Amino acid sequence: MGRPSLAEPRRRQIIDGLRAAIVKHGLAEASVQRIAAEADLPAGLVHHYFESKEDLLIAAVDQIVDDARGPIKAELDVLDPERALERALNFLFLELPTDRTSSILFAEIGVAALRRPQLRRRLADLTAYMIAELTALLDRLPDRARRHDDNVDLATMIICLLYGADDQLLADVDAIHLRRLRRLAGELVTRFRGVSDGKADARATAHDRRLRDSRARRRGADRRATPAR
Repeated sequence: MGRPSLAEPRRRQIIDGLRAAIVKHGLAEASVQRIAAEADLPAGLVHHYFESKEDLLIAAVDQIVDDARGPIKAELDVLDPERALERALNFLFLELPTDRTSSILFAEIGVAALRRPQLRRRLADLTAYMIAELTALLDRLPDRARRHDDNVDLATMIICLLYGADDQLLADVDAIHLRRLRRLAGELVTRFRGVSDGKADARATAHDRRLRDSRARRRGADRRATPAR
């Protein structure tokens, strides 16, 4: 029986070394020597397993995504549509942003991607994947099943909200209250679900109904105040 391959454990060790080096020194100063030192490996092994720094960065993105996706994906697959959506929003807004190491890494990689086309495409693919997964959850809801295009728009807004909040948290950890942000995402979903073919249904919030009534009264007053010609 042959010896088990060390390739995957070594690659993981190097990726962990990259993450540690970036958090400590920033991407620009995360040299191969520093990555190897953090991984407790010879520098030559970094070159052996990764042809370039861009390849290593792409592998780091994939590793972080796989680590986060596995457990939550298994949960969502067994939940009913309503609970699956709630769980996904909790994960996006209450759990993901608390991993500051990954947030710092993605911020550094995002800047690096401006000059690295392959890395930029990988990050774009990741965003598209997140939007597609969230859209699929929305498509499962009985009242959203025939509104796929609107669901794509809603999922895109939610992911943009997440990205913006994450950037703010990097600048100031107290800038964003995550539970309020989670509630805002939920209200955004509720408002989208409260509109069906341009007409508000029973899911519309009381606030929405008050706004509509107020606008209707203003329009009526404007019509009465307009002099006849």
